[in-house]
Amino acid sequence: MSLASNSELTIAAIPNQDSDGSSLVKLLVMDGSSSSIIYNATESAEIQVGHLVDDAPRVDVSLNGTEAVSNLDFKQVRDYTAVTAGTYDIDVYVDDTPSDVRIDVNGQALDKGMDYGVFAIDELATIEALLIVTDRRAVATSAKLNVIHAAKSASTVDVYLTETSDITNASPAISGFEYKKDQQGIYVAAGTYFVTVTPTGTKTAAIGPASVTVENDKVYQAIAIDDAIGTGFDLLVNDITD
Repeated sequence: MSLASNSELTIAAIPNQDSDGSSLVKLLVMDGSSSSIIYNATESAEIQVGHLVDDAPRVDVSLNGTEAVSNLDFKQVRDYTAVTAGTYDIDVYVDDTPSDVRIDVNGQALDKGMDYGVFAIDELATIEALLIVTDRRAVATSAKLNVIHAAKSASTVDVYLTETSDITNASPAISGFEYKKDQQGIYVAAGTYFVTVTPTGTKTAAIGPASVTVENDKVYQAIAIDDAIGTGFDLLVNDITD
């Protein structure tokens, strides 16, 4: 590790909460104005892969030429998998047809101790990868919610999180939320809520109201997607707690 000369550092051993961590601790380095983390040399990265393209067929995903995810269908979001930290070429291709690559990402760094979501988005003709660094650290006193906008046809939206399905007098929890953007680590009290997504500045529901129940000490991910073969839009919600 490189440590600058004339630095005054505090280095503390803290719990490593990563479920696939190679060590029970990691090091927090503080210099009085900022902080950083030092992980064990063999610490992994973790990735989650999702198929969010409604007109695309079943696909497989390879990392550096080796198939890592098989038989991934539309609306499937696989659990996190530990991978060796490093730089990867990520290919998404039609099921069992490695020569028919639809997404080709070269030189993507996956760093130690970090969690990533890799999602196929858009339409088949213009399919692309959306890579997000995800926050999966739970807190005992609250639920946490991560929200991803992967519904291209919805453009810019407002997201409401309310105790009833009526948003008439409610203010959005997220306003002006743009396609391909995400918000991580929204703290939410445990309970049952309704999630409603509307075009920005309106109260007309494009998605929802969808009922979700959240618990303290858990992290949830909500992804807004296009679903032309269903109702037009959908909301995928799952528990991603590390």
